[in-house]
Amino acid sequence: MRPEELLHDAQVLEIRLAIGDHGTRWLSIRMCCDSDCGDPAWSNRVIDVRFENPTIIMGELFGHMANAESFDAWIESPNINLYEQLRRHEQVGLAVPRHLIRLILHSGSILDLACDSFHFVME
Repeated sequence: MRPEELLHDAQVLEIRLAIGDHGTRWLSIRMCCDSDCGDPAWSNRVIDVRFENPTIIMGELFGHMANAESFDAWIESPNINLYEQLRRHEQVGLAVPRHLIRLILHSGSILDLACDSFHFVME
């Protein structure tokens, strides 16, 4: 099972765009994995998914939830609007990042992003 598949139904604790030294950027999503996630080592553990050097982040985040937010899906096929933005970037000489990802939360919130790399950090 791929790590991103273990995130289904994980409770979202934090979504943060951070800017570090020398202008480096990353998108961080901290989640607590579901007890029935499919891997005992990840069960009830906090995972920080860090997307490095996001070139584009697009989407809608809804705050109308009465209960905790949870993660629904990780899809490697983002919205057509992300492709259109990337085409514009290419036209001015910017490189297209390696990873194009759509993240969906149970509230209906969606993030489409293009980034160089991502990794999972277990807390």
